Amino acid sequence: MKFFNIKTLGESFNYALTGIIKALSSEQNLRIHFLATALVLFLAWRLELSSLEVLVLLLTITLVIVAELMNTAVEYAVDLYIDEFKREAKLAKDIGAGAVLVASVNAVVVAYLVFFDKLNELLVVDLNLFKYIFLSGLLLVLLAKLFLKFLD
Repeated sequence: MKFFNIKTLGESFNYALTGIIKALSSEQNLRIHFLATALVLFLAWRLELSSLEVLVLLLTITLVIVAELMNTAVEYAVDLYIDEFKREAKLAKDIGAGAVLVASVNAVVVAYLVFFDKLNELLVVDLNLFKYIFLSGLLLVLLAKLFLKFLD
């Protein structure tokens, strides 16, 4: 009995990457999360964040992407077995979307805590103005998410 088989291990990685690629090609929200990830990592590099700050950002990013991937998997699984409308199926999808929303709000709060002081110093703007702009952006993102959810 082998401890592990390199061929099956490679196949497992291939299946995982295929799933991520398929999800990226079919899920608009996942593409938005990846775009936000690129922006956040660029800012982290540009602002020379500490290793701890980058670690917190990476964990937060991972949480959001995993939640989105799991939500996508739940939606596909429900659609596979349910042909007509069922309240329970909708509830399963809504709960998955709720998990993504919680992770996304957490990500916005973490970004605020990590980036606020550094961006405020860089932009040399009034502290209250920056808070107003940031909170307005957060509100717009949440409203857009809710609006897109109601369109589904």
